[in-house]
Amino acid sequence: MNRIVQIEETASTNTLLLEQLKNQAAAGESAMPEWQDGDMLVCYRQTDGRGQRGNHWESAPGQNIALSLLLCPRHLPATEAFLVSEAFSVAVCRCLETLGIGDLCIKWPNDIYVGDGKLGGILIENTLSGPWLRESVCGLGLNVNQTRFLSDAPNPVSLKGLTGRDYDLAVLTADLHRHFLAAIGQLAEACEKGQAEGLQTEYWQRLYRREGWHPYRDSEGLFEGQLAGVGRDGRLALRRGRDGEVKKYAFKEVSFVI
Repeated sequence: MNRIVQIEETASTNTLLLEQLKNQAAAGESAMPEWQDGDMLVCYRQTDGRGQRGNHWESAPGQNIALSLLLCPRHLPATEAFLVSEAFSVAVCRCLETLGIGDLCIKWPNDIYVGDGKLGGILIENTLSGPWLRESVCGLGLNVNQTRFLSDAPNPVSLKGLTGRDYDLAVLTADLHRHFLAAIGQLAEACEKGQAEGLQTEYWQRLYRREGWHPYRDSEGLFEGQLAGVGRDGRLALRRGRDGEVKKYAFKEVSFVI
């Protein structure tokens, strides 16, 4: 049975889980594995959460959720690792929708947004075995009951800020875990059949700014663009300007201007 392991405090659940996995591997194959596929580490007092682009995630003690899920998607080649990110972010949205949260979307590659406000961030760190994925540590920082944000982050929102209700962190954590396992199971089955398009389509349909023209910035400066697709490698395709030119971007090569 998959476990949820709660700890009182840590700098980063991703960092801690990766360190424990490294120690576990060093113990040798004869050792009973402590961490297994589908287990999750959770903390409600994370002091130095990490995000995409080296960003820091602000979290008031005891008010938000920081978690890291261990996956062993060894059916996936490393070139398709982004499918894990798609499934994980879709699972977050599915779970929060059961709470009645509307206008949820995923800002590429995997920030969780409500309208133009950032509700959560995802950081996925992979280890490889040759050309295949060995382990994926999927981290989520979710703003839950915090309503006052002190950092210079431009657009944080929380569940309580949106609804006015307090949420039981342990109950929500368990709900998220169930949705994660369901989505990853769906992905494994789809990949076995060579039919991962369903999850990819749902991810695409949930994307922030999926329709219309919006401002972006890349190495060439500010431009107006329109989403044109996301590849299995995770690269974002943007139609630049009205002349129809489509350019593909890897992580950190383009930013949304909000």
